[in-house]
Amino acid sequence: VIFQTVVISLFTWLIFRGYIVKWGDPYRTLYLIYILLGLLVLSLILFAVPILRKKEKYVERVYKAPLPLAGPIIIVSFFLLLILNWMRIEGGIAWSIINLAGSFVILGIPFYFLVEMYYDPKAIIKVNEILSYGVLATEKFYFPVSIRKYVLEDLKNLKGKNVLEFGCNVGSLTKRLVPLVGNKGKIVATDVSLHNVKVVDKRTKQVKNVFVHHHPHLHKFKLSVKGNFDEVISVGALSSLQKPLELLTGMARKLKKNAQITFVDYDKFFYILPNVNWIENDKQLISLFKKAGFKVEVTRKRSLLWTYIIIKGKKI
Repeated sequence: VIFQTVVISLFTWLIFRGYIVKWGDPYRTLYLIYILLGLLVLSLILFAVPILRKKEKYVERVYKAPLPLAGPIIIVSFFLLLILNWMRIEGGIAWSIINLAGSFVILGIPFYFLVEMYYDPKAIIKVNEILSYGVLATEKFYFPVSIRKYVLEDLKNLKGKNVLEFGCNVGSLTKRLVPLVGNKGKIVATDVSLHNVKVVDKRTKQVKNVFVHHHPHLHKFKLSVKGNFDEVISVGALSSLQKPLELLTGMARKLKKNAQITFVDYDKFFYILPNVNWIENDKQLISLFKKAGFKVEVTRKRSLLWTYIIIKGKKI
């Protein structure tokens, strides 16, 4: 609703701006932009029909759609013919309006991907796979020494304990946990990205007490390992959960009583883009963890480009 309000306000401002700077007809200009965007959306929907028929060919269809391939092509070709004829009639004016419409499309692309990253588990996993290639080179930037020390200062008594690292990324923290748990301890590292898992496995292959698992589940905690954990630490994985209460509750079942937990995540990227709404409020976070069986405290630390959210507590 807020986003729609901003967009409508922007369009209204553009109309008034057009009258102030004496555009020919600002209302007509924005109306034509709306028509162009509408034809684009309709064309994409029409082309989705043959694509879905091919990808989902075994799905039972209770309706008949004649010309499933030729139909969309004919209709979209008619749309293009209308646009070309309009361009022929109005020339440069038409080109300027098309450029304006294209700028709105380009502006909307990052918002689309932002929404995808909030709510689509497949998109979250896919983006993690893509970004994993550059994460290794920038690990000191997104998880600097100052934050690392703050996170690890309460993890000094890990000798001989079983530690779950939920969301190990490329193993930056995994390698630093090894000397803390010692030879008698064990580290189980998980990540949603299969590529990350392979990187961590390669980086820790000489360490016998590190076990790396692929955990692609964002709705529930599903990890088949023997025994319960004494400690959980997670960096950058909390906000990607699609059902945080369900997953945290499942995780709590694999923890010993009074097991310590430490979660680190990010918020207010570039001090403009927020994270998912349920991670925005400290009270809401504390309540979420309490329902899952944890007692926690939330600390926020500002950095140059974002805010770190640090959640520390224990299973109750």
